[in-house]
Amino acid sequence: MLFLTALCVIGSVMGAGWTRSFFNSIAGGSLWVSLGLLFIAEILEFGNVKNVFSAVKKWFNWSKNDVIIAILLLLIIVFIFYSRIMSVSSHNLKSVFFVPHIFTCLLSYVFFVKAAYFSGKCLADKLSQAEDASYRLVCPGFMLLTVGMVLGSIWAASAWGNWWSWDPKESFSLAVWLVSAAFLQFRFIYGQRFLRLNSFWVIIVSLLIILGITFVNFSKIFAGLHNYRG
Repeated sequence: MLFLTALCVIGSVMGAGWTRSFFNSIAGGSLWVSLGLLFIAEILEFGNVKNVFSAVKKWFNWSKNDVIIAILLLLIIVFIFYSRIMSVSSHNLKSVFFVPHIFTCLLSYVFFVKAAYFSGKCLADKLSQAEDASYRLVCPGFMLLTVGMVLGSIWAASAWGNWWSWDPKESFSLAVWLVSAAFLQFRFIYGQRFLRLNSFWVIIVSLLIILGITFVNFSKIFAGLHNYRG
């Protein structure tokens, strides 16, 4: 999975054409098959339905500050949509998926950055409580990122007629998603046996998110639909 993540990051730099051609090749297809089998194994590890519902319940156990941040973020995005986006001529931006897609993705970033903060505390103080707090933040962050990517794919299909075009931002977001999924699998299997590794892993995810925003969205290196400096 981490190897597939590296390929997605490379694909972000090389461009959509290179990434599309690789993952349509035999080697890329084999990686997708391996990834699918890995996720089947992960589902089997969860055991019965009761464990799944218990895990989902923990994901929604947000603090008061998390709820306030989510509300403020939603209000800002709604304001931008109705005051700015609705005034432009491009019909692709005027979509019902604009607000939920951006909201869920940005909110997931908030959870991951907060998780990185607690991971840093764990590395500094070697406290298992800090690592557990980090893990509990990664769970809703991963769920929100997943929802955001699905909504983005639906938006892309309705606006451009293609669910997934291997745009640099799409490839980089997939890389973040894969690293997060790998962490959750590792954490599920080994728990808090490797506190430092768990913490480093979460920090790497947050660094990838920061790199994705600063370079993929706001630099001329990554040309694509999500590049705002075009």
